Amino acid sequence: MNALQGAYARAREADGSGAQGDSATVSSGRFMLADFSEHACRVSGFTATQACLHTDVEAGIGTRVIAYFDNIGRIEGVLAEKTPDGYVLRFDISEQRREKIAARLRWLREGGERGIDQRRHPRFKPRDGKSALKMPDGREYPCEVLDISVSGASVRTQVLPAIGSLVMLGRMKGRVVRYHAEGIGIEFLRQMDDDMLRRSVRLGDE
Repeated sequence: MNALQGAYARAREADGSGAQGDSATVSSGRFMLADFSEHACRVSGFTATQACLHTDVEAGIGTRVIAYFDNIGRIEGVLAEKTPDGYVLRFDISEQRREKIAARLRWLREGGERGIDQRRHPRFKPRDGKSALKMPDGREYPCEVLDISVSGASVRTQVLPAIGSLVMLGRMKGRVVRYHAEGIGIEFLRQMDDDMLRRSVRLGDE
């Protein structure tokens, strides 16, 4: 077993998933060292707990870095192991963040990139995007509407309902159709007309 295979095996044990890592869905990124220098890298063996960074940059084991990964976003971590062409980055994240990453990876594996925001209607940014997200079981969470159109909305939220879940955003019923770095995308079950849109949110600049 080589160094990369060993890293994958340890990641599988930590995740309890048996997955080989999502190299196909997370294949590139960049990372920043303590001196604020940024470096591009290839990525393999991405799991909810760690990833292999392929880079020629020299850094010591134990170095803390801030990394940015395609399809995932910003993650802080520590260079935990040296590999023949880079390092294993062990993520320093909360359990909640780990679960969100695991959900994101599952969504990507299932072809979730086809669900990237495809709204064709004009989007508006609310002056005050504060709203509430209500789950089917009645639980309600505060959220922020990042942008909204007659057909859907992009929402910043700490909760991550499953793709396809029915939710209420304020008074609008919709379905979760995508994840993004800050939360979720919702497609309304019934398209609003312009007057309803203006009543639903106090609009700022488009």
